[in-house]
Amino acid sequence: MKEGFKKFHALLITIGILVVWVVLEALLYTIFGKNPATTIIGIGIAFVIGAYFYHAVKKAWKK
Repeated sequence: MKEGFKKFHALLITIGILVVWVVLEALLYTIFGKNPATTIIGIGIAFVIGAYFYHAVKKAWKK
């Protein structure tokens, strides 16, 4: 039961990261226009946010 919930939670986090990334991409695109650097920056920011959420979830699971 707990294992299945962990997998579901991981899926939710992945979807959340993708949504954040798409929103960031749209914002960066409207500000800077089409530029490969903005895509790389967007991916980097999304990964940082994703790592933060992942560690927060891991801490919550240990309690």
